[in-house]
Amino acid sequence: ITYCRVFVTRQTADAHRRIFAEIDRIVQQDTDQHGGQAKGIGLHLQTLSRSTSLQGKRDLHEPHRLLSDLSPYEHLHRILRLCTVHVYRNIRQCSVSEEVRNLMRSLICMEHTSWDETLQIIEEKGGKAGKGVIVVPDWVKDKRRSGFAFQGICWERSMIPEDIWKAGDATSNVVESAHSDVNREGINCTLVGGIRKGHSYDTMKLKTLQTMEMVGTRPSYRSGHISENIEKAVKRKFTSHHNKLQAEDAKIENFNKKMKQSQDALAKQIAKGSTSSKTHQKTKATYDKLLASKASLPSGSGKVHPM
Repeated sequence: ITYCRVFVTRQTADAHRRIFAEIDRIVQQDTDQHGGQAKGIGLHLQTLSRSTSLQGKRDLHEPHRLLSDLSPYEHLHRILRLCTVHVYRNIRQCSVSEEVRNLMRSLICMEHTSWDETLQIIEEKGGKAGKGVIVVPDWVKDKRRSGFAFQGICWERSMIPEDIWKAGDATSNVVESAHSDVNREGINCTLVGGIRKGHSYDTMKLKTLQTMEMVGTRPSYRSGHISENIEKAVKRKFTSHHNKLQAEDAKIENFNKKMKQSQDALAKQIAKGSTSSKTHQKTKATYDKLLASKASLPSGSGKVHPM
């Protein structure tokens, strides 16, 4: 269920700070609690830490420091995790070798035995983050500049207690699914249109939940249990890996075909004694070029080997 919608005309950090402050005011009236995200929530938490009720309170992780002395990003380090699905997807879109991508993926962990060395290797091997034809600054520097990215993917770098990190969700799938569902009602709506469509969606969702509670009829044949999502993810990963190996095998087979044609042509020319002709020189150059490219061939599944 979507509990609240906020309609905004801009997405700056200050705008989100104002949103969280208003949410905090409303929620405190109802439940005496509060919550938030990203730099906007960091600014909001900083504002809260400087309030009269928290004056003089010390940080749980660094008792020698006051909460009011923490920066917005330091507040984030104590509560924020990044969705691993999004991080993996962004790594996959980086215009770097698979070796560098694997190094990037290794940073998504509880602990890392060679963190600084891994970052250095990524920088040296051209860890550039890119999407399509758009190339953004160095991947490592980009994450450092964010102020919270590395702390959001590695428990060792954050200040979130270990048991809370392990118990918490590593992805934002629940939020994303709700977001996807409501987008089916329409996007880029006018203010009035967005409010009416949101109301229609919420009414339908509540009726669906009431029906499930009253008669046990689910909105789909899927149970919604996390095991189903895990099974689906494993199958998707296996299929992706299988397709990748098939593509690599096809590349090796194509190389072998070209290599055999080149070898056969050379053998015929040598048998005819035409080793000094331009045709032979051209064929020999093609063969040498193929031979040089052999080292760059992928490993494939192991069922097919380069000639």
